[in-house]
Amino acid sequence: MTGRTILALVLAPIVAGAAYASWALSSMSGIPESHRPDPWVQFVPGVLGAAVFELFVLLPLLYFLQRTHHSNRFLFIGLGTVCWFLASVGLLSLARLEWSDLVATTLIFLIPGFALVLVFALIARHDAKA
Repeated sequence: MTGRTILALVLAPIVAGAAYASWALSSMSGIPESHRPDPWVQFVPGVLGAAVFELFVLLPLLYFLQRTHHSNRFLFIGLGTVCWFLASVGLLSLARLEWSDLVATTLIFLIPGFALVLVFALIARHDAKA
């Protein structure tokens, strides 16, 4: 594992957690400040969820694409975002939401997921040997 991959493993979840926390806090503008959660309450679960996704999906996807000689950043970003969307749909379907509510909620979670995949793709080396 290269140093850039390790750097991507550390920085990408932090960016995704910050994206999730900033989105969540900006959507609470109608709630009085005394009832709003602390930013850390939104940041920490975002980082943890992003790190789990990164370890179980993005890292194996990176190594798979390197071995098949299809190590294109755009392909990685596209496949990573689709995997995030499918994982979000799968996890949110456990809440037994209506289909329209499920898709709308999943699209909201697409912002931190895309930030995670994009930062990981920009930092990690795609031409290195697995």
